[in-house]
Amino acid sequence: MGAPTCTRWCGVPKRCPVCASSPRQCTRKARLSVLRSATPVPVANGKVNKARCLAPSRFFQPQAMQFAKVATHADIERVIADHARAARMAIEAGFDAVEVHLGHTYLASAFLNPKLNHRTDEYGGSLANRAKVALGITRAVREAVGDKIAIIAKLNMTDGVKGGISMEESIQTAQWLEASGDVDALEMTAGSSLLNPMYLFRGKAPIKEFAAVMPQPVKFAMGFVGKQFLKEYPYQDLYLLERAKQVRAELTLPMILLGEWSTSPASTKPWPMALSSWRWLGRCCASPT
Repeated sequence: MGAPTCTRWCGVPKRCPVCASSPRQCTRKARLSVLRSATPVPVANGKVNKARCLAPSRFFQPQAMQFAKVATHADIERVIADHARAARMAIEAGFDAVEVHLGHTYLASAFLNPKLNHRTDEYGGSLANRAKVALGITRAVREAVGDKIAIIAKLNMTDGVKGGISMEESIQTAQWLEASGDVDALEMTAGSSLLNPMYLFRGKAPIKEFAAVMPQPVKFAMGFVGKQFLKEYPYQDLYLLERAKQVRAELTLPMILLGEWSTSPASTKPWPMALSSWRWLGRCCASPT
């Protein structure tokens, strides 16, 4: 069985990320390759990567046992420029698309999050201000790549913590991204790598496994606060679908759905409904050759 032949890229009107020819008819035998563009601070461990983590406001970072550096205007401009440079490198490397990570409390998501963003300048306060970093990144990436590759934005619907990003704010940010014309699709996600890591996942939390790879004193602390840090949520198929449907109702932009889907018979019922009401990006119509 050969590689799949892409015949359609799920409704994106301007470009096909596989061959850059017709957006609906493509005969190149290839698999969609996507590069993620992200600034993982404030969830990164500065002691490991030898770079002090950036954040919208000052807070103590337990991974590195130090306070995060409050991002200056120069830092923000540099990060935005770095995303654009990474996107140009993605083209040179032959990627078909780039995913800009605006979720999980990575830097752009941290600016969106009112629980972490306490700034009083033009990057804090109102949602319009808190969204400037995210929108600035996607604008810079679009200017860098033009129509050569597709751009996906990964956006939180909720952080899973009190005082974090709300569904209303997420939908508004998604609408701004759609109106900008800078992204070809949205990938809706949830949770915070910093504040509630297990919200995106479901089932038993890997507390012992997590503690085993952590240095002291984090390893010791996990024995006492592990259950509070890695909260458990019961598994169910398509567990982000209901939230994502709220976003779908307000947008026409193609969307990607996260959230597990098992192959058990009980999970087959919602799938046809999901297929009929969503445009699935990256799920190319394929036939063996």
